[in-house]
Amino acid sequence: MLKDKRPYYLFGAAALLLLAFFLVIRNSSDRFDWNETYEEEAKDPYNTFVIYQLMQNYFEEHTFKPIKNSITEELPIRTNDKANYVFVGEAMFMDTASVSRLLKFVENGNDAFISSKTIPYDLMFYVYYEECNDNYWEDYSTLKDTSVVLNMTHPSLKDSIGFEYRYVYRNIPKRYRWQYIDSVYFCEEEYSLVELGTLNGDHPNFAKVKYGEGHFYLHTTPIAFSNIQMKDRIGITYANKVFTHLE
Repeated sequence: MLKDKRPYYLFGAAALLLLAFFLVIRNSSDRFDWNETYEEEAKDPYNTFVIYQLMQNYFEEHTFKPIKNSITEELPIRTNDKANYVFVGEAMFMDTASVSRLLKFVENGNDAFISSKTIPYDLMFYVYYEECNDNYWEDYSTLKDTSVVLNMTHPSLKDSIGFEYRYVYRNIPKRYRWQYIDSVYFCEEEYSLVELGTLNGDHPNFAKVKYGEGHFYLHTTPIAFSNIQMKDRIGITYANKVFTHLE
């Protein structure tokens, strides 16, 4: 069941928080790093300062814990209450120990949300393997364009026109490699992927897969949670709809 637990005022704070320096970005693009680094304490366009701040208050009454080191060291295998692990970045770099720890965390009833442009094969070997018609996992597919429209699949979350995202570099539109999940990985098997969101209407970019007692949530468009995309109602509303899926 989906529950829209977070009122929009939590995200409304983001617009006020960023208004000043986005006005500066618009007029002084050379001052900022326009590369995708997804650093949680940086306010450059393609970092994650805003979503990092919002996540600290998103689940009221629950503890927010930043993981600064390896998840092998900091991510618990078991938790007293249901917990969510959230990763937003260009890619995850995981060794065998990190994969094992994350799998145990989810297997024991917790959820992991991973928004990245690629996903470790060593992780997907266990999460998906070849569930649908012997289709082996070969990572995300790519669509090149300057803009795309993202949307939700669930009727209560789906927007009538979707949420348009454009890629700009130094305030100039550029072609971008947008990732999505090929439809061959979706079928009726118990442990196959379940579509939650789309890119341009027919390319899944958001999905969940059951693992043990928990779930992995895979999102292929981390740029949607970057500072520059969170400066207006489109980005704020879309992020709220995505994180509504987490308990």
